[in-house]
Amino acid sequence: MSQFINIRGDIIGIETYFKIETYYKKYLQQIFDAGGYCFLDQFKNNNKNSVEIIEKMEEFHLIRKENYTNLYKYIYLTNTVLRYFYLKDDTKDYSSIPKHLISVKQLEKKPSEKKLLSSSIKYHLLFNEKNNYMIKENLLRELKEEFMNQNGLFDLESKIEVLTSKKIKIKEEFNKTKQSFDIIIVFSKAIQDSSSEFTETTLKEKQTNLIELNEKLEGLRLIDVNKKIQTIKEIENIKGIIVKLKFQKKIDIEIKKIKEPLDKLNNEFIALGKQLKVLEQQKEDKKSVYESLNKLQIKIKNLYEQSMIIARLKDNTLTFNIIDTGNFKTATSYMKLINDLYIESYKINSITVQIISYSKNRAQNLKIEFEDVGKKKLKANKTMQKFEHDKGLSRSNRKNWKFCPDFYIKIEKFYNNPTISNIEINDEVFYMETYKANSSQAPKYVKRKDIESVKIIKQNIKIGKEDEALWKE
Repeated sequence: MSQFINIRGDIIGIETYFKIETYYKKYLQQIFDAGGYCFLDQFKNNNKNSVEIIEKMEEFHLIRKENYTNLYKYIYLTNTVLRYFYLKDDTKDYSSIPKHLISVKQLEKKPSEKKLLSSSIKYHLLFNEKNNYMIKENLLRELKEEFMNQNGLFDLESKIEVLTSKKIKIKEEFNKTKQSFDIIIVFSKAIQDSSSEFTETTLKEKQTNLIELNEKLEGLRLIDVNKKIQTIKEIENIKGIIVKLKFQKKIDIEIKKIKEPLDKLNNEFIALGKQLKVLEQQKEDKKSVYESLNKLQIKIKNLYEQSMIIARLKDNTLTFNIIDTGNFKTATSYMKLINDLYIESYKINSITVQIISYSKNRAQNLKIEFEDVGKKKLKANKTMQKFEHDKGLSRSNRKNWKFCPDFYIKIEKFYNNPTISNIEINDEVFYMETYKANSSQAPKYVKRKDIESVKIIKQNIKIGKEDEALWKE
């Protein structure tokens, strides 16, 4: 483990950040992952030296305690801790904003009983690592991985990512090489003699001309001064041209050396572009699959946040975890929610319903309800089979039946309920029934907005009575 801690003094105090990272992160993380709340007794029973840890976390304003009943208290995370978890990986610098004005999602001092129980139940379950999928972010990430593997999307996106990365590197290498190429081209043009572009023939011609002029110069008499001067000028001129042509030859060789890999990179870039276009089209063709994933993620998220249901899709199995916070739905209502998770893009082979309740009786009653739904499904199937046999009809051809009686349509709804493979009761949090049983002793708490509403109502009643008195007068 690295000893380096990146302290974010822009979101919370430096000393507080250090204390969280060094001493209290694992305790706070578990509460945060569960939903921000847990019962005090839960924390004490699951952590060594818990009394000292709680005192220190309170002292450093990391947690607060509130009464749930006269007998039981609960813990919740402060805004300081929430800023730490929500913003510690944020790239934005908050130095210019006063810390108390940095906005994050806050926790209520007096949460609803549903929210408190849900968070506390998950807090207990998360002590078992196999339940890490119950953290919302993990649940949605696992769903995406499962869904994309099922539909070959991971392989497709992996190929696109690899080719895109390769294309970027080739482009960078191409641009770097082209810079050298362009410099040589510019230099070549600067020294190139427009009247004598380099060719092997041109060079040989100029070399022949030089030999001829030297012979001519040797053949001139001493008295032919003007001719000698003119010939020497021509010789010097041709020598200059020959030097340029030889240098141009070297440059052309270098240009060729650079141009070959440049052309190769360009061809690779074009080829990769064509491959990516094919893959992007394949991705576009699977647009409906991506849309299905998005809709499924929204459904799973809504179940998690609103209905306290953790619906896990893994290995073609749906595990439907029902967290009991005191307001169970009927088994039939749960079956509708399960049915709503079926989509063409993901095959569900089996379903396990896990009932996680604070009450043994409540859990058993709901299990019986689910079992009754299963029995009704079997009974509906037998009734349907008899009707089909008597009328000589085939269920596989159901859409083409010319007539279907009302009783068949009614029991068909029962038959179309998903088949539940397993119905399990998780008894780990039955101890929390004691908390719930004493909830009637909880201190009454009225929110400020409700107090204001009551004041307005009282004022209106008062005004109404005064008006009534005036009419009597």
